[in-house]
Amino acid sequence: MPRARKPASPLRYFNSSPEVIRLVVLMYVRFPLSLRNVEDLLFERGIEICHETVRLWWNRFGPLFAGEVLESYVTRTRDKDAALTFMKKALRRHGSPQAITTDGLRSYGAAMNELGNRDKQEVGR
Repeated sequence: MPRARKPASPLRYFNSSPEVIRLVVLMYVRFPLSLRNVEDLLFERGIEICHETVRLWWNRFGPLFAGEVLESYVTRTRDKDAALTFMKKALRRHGSPQAITTDGLRSYGAAMNELGNRDKQEVGR
């Protein structure tokens, strides 16, 4: 019986590391920056790329990375009720995820306990 092949990485033909490509695309998408601003910010970090490279990577990998972040929500209060409302709405809209990444605020843990998803919670940035 032949072994199942792993799907080929879409980043395999690029000389840059996948982490740099991901950083470039997410900086361009998340913040209201121009291509040249992203180029300047990366140059300050020691990464020298052209603004055309940013544009190429955005066109190629933007949709790939856009599916990773499903919901982001900002409220005036950061208590258990606000977290519970957000979690219920996100779970209803997107279904049950493999992992839910939150910051270290304890109200998220309390909301996850109430929903029964505490084992899926990952604390990150």
